[in-house]
Amino acid sequence: MNNKSLTEKHQKRLESLSCYLKELRLAEGMTQAEVANEINLHRNTIVRVENSKNISLVSLFILCDHYCISIHEIFQDIK
Repeated sequence: MNNKSLTEKHQKRLESLSCYLKELRLAEGMTQAEVANEINLHRNTIVRVENSKNISLVSLFILCDHYCISIHEIFQDIK
């Protein structure tokens, strides 16, 4: 599924998630490349995540572990 086929509601949810993950990275003072290297994901994956592109569940699990947050926490404010 590409982002063009998402409803407006789902696109806004994805944007909220992306923004939250970017804020977490910036709060750690890390670049996208540094996060990617630390968690063994490609930098392009981090770029896609932060630009509201397709996010796999596995990548999301890895990012949650990296930022020491639960899946529940990452979704609690997304409506």
